[in-house]
Formats: sequence, C-alpha cells, structure tokens
Amino acid sequence: MGWIVRRFFLPFGTALALGLGGLSAWADAPAQGAGAAGGEGVATQRTVDAARLAWIGLPVVAQDGEKIGRVAEIEPGDGGRIIGIEVEMGGFLGLGGRRIHLGSEDLVREVDRVLVIMDANRIRRLPPTAE
Repeated sequence: MGWIVRRFFLPFGTALALGLGGLSAWADAPAQGAGAAGGEGVATQRTVDAARLAWIGLPVVAQDGEKIGRVAEIEPGDGGRIIGIEVEMGGFLGLGGRRIHLGSEDLVREVDRVLVIMDANRIRRLPPTAE
C-alpha cells in the first residue's frame, strides 16, 4: 500500500502544491507585454483577474494585530500592479457594513492576509467609499 502512495499520490500532491503556490507569485507580477495571447490588453486583463483571485477575500489586519475586515475589491494600476484595495468592514453577510479604500503605500501583502501599516482606530476613522 505504501508504494501506491509514493508512486501516485505524492507526485500529484507535490505538483498541485507547486502549481497553487505559483499562482500568487504570478498574480503579483506585472504583465509582460503582449505574449502569445494576442494583445497587451488580454495579458493585462489576465493579470488583473489573477490578482483578484489572489487578493479578494483575504483578511485585513491592522498593525496592532486587530482584524479589520476582508478585501472586497482591488484597484489595478498600470502593468497589473495593485494600487489600492477596498476593505469591507463590519456587517453580517454583506449587510450593514461599510467599505473603505486603502492605497498600496499603506499595505503589506503577506501569505494569508493583508497587513495595514496603521492602527485599528485610525483605520476606523477613514471615510467610507461612495457606492
């Protein structure tokens, strides 16, 4: 039975882990020109879509360790770079919460969360975004 695991499941699991680990690195990288897809807009859109997959839903944590909310939307810039995010704060099942905008200069993307270089009280005082 052990040889089955080593022969079939271990290589598949390793390939899957390497493939998923490369997604976030690819999503954070800027678009590299036109590529084989047929145009610069296509490559940029693909990069933005991958960045959305990698960022949206991540918890947002203040520098003092308090969880603020979750990434609701990203603001892509030139070349597929992230220049800001919208954070959904409070509420329950999307009701009663508010969104704030944070620029990339205030953010540090970690593996499983987004760290904001501000304390929680200062973040709460930021004005909500217009919806």
